Amino acid sequence: MSESCQDGNCHGNNEFGPEESPTKLIVNYIPEVMTQDMMFSLFSTMGKLESCKLIANRGYGFVEYTRPEDAVKARKAFNGLLMQNKTLKVSHALLNPEAKPPSKPEADWNLYICNLPNELTLQDLHGLFAQFGKIVNSRIAAGIAFVLYEHQYEAERAIQNINGTTPPGFLHPLTVKYANKSNPNKHKNNNNNFSKNPLVRPYHWINHMSGMGDHNSPSTWSIYIYNIAPEVEELTLWQLFGPYGAIVSVKIIKDHQTNKSKGFGFVTMRNYDQAAMAIQALNGYVVHGQPLSVSFKTQKR
Repeated sequence: MSESCQDGNCHGNNEFGPEESPTKLIVNYIPEVMTQDMMFSLFSTMGKLESCKLIANRGYGFVEYTRPEDAVKARKAFNGLLMQNKTLKVSHALLNPEAKPPSKPEADWNLYICNLPNELTLQDLHGLFAQFGKIVNSRIAAGIAFVLYEHQYEAERAIQNINGTTPPGFLHPLTVKYANKSNPNKHKNNNNNFSKNPLVRPYHWINHMSGMGDHNSPSTWSIYIYNIAPEVEELTLWQLFGPYGAIVSVKIIKDHQTNKSKGFGFVTMRNYDQAAMAIQALNGYVVHGQPLSVSFKTQKR
């Protein structure tokens, strides 16, 4: 049987095709701040885990479920999930234990973006750039951002369609180019109006302000979420809060007899600034028709 790693995926091939484990998943592009306990907490929301292993210095890990259907459910739920500055890539692991971890995208495909509004969040950045391809890494700070796509043609497409344009609500044309100055590709500014470009969809960012409240732990910061709609699951909270920083745990409080949500819950984050940013962005954010009330947990709660 031959093996190859291409485009971020490892394949083990024989005449019958790849041999994949029905219960074991490989998770790629894990944020640097994620611990094994955090990884276990996230993936155990989909079912009972037999094992969880994080290779922190390589940015990937493995989880194995008791039931194959839970592994399938987890792959569908978490593949493409934005966690802080990374987008998780989840797929079934090969049965062959010697299979190599996936290769990383070339650093030369990393894009540099400037003239962004200071209030733009990581979610907003993805809303603007994800339409051109799969983002595997991103960072934003003070009007400047970096976006790394999985494929070079995706980066090319983003440059061609966004560089030199002014999205609705923006004050200045954006500059989008390769972060690596030695990249041989040259691009000219596209001075067409943003709204006239059929490949670019306007994206309006969240900017809800709120009081910060009191924290209740020197090492972790618990966020209280109220007015949660009955349809909202813990996975939804992972998806909402994940882009803002490292999540330690997510809990929606349920009635012990009916197992139905009581309409409130908690998200625990590791970093104060990231928790404050999540509160600022998500307080008042409407989910399933109900605006969330998001604040730091107080001692009374």
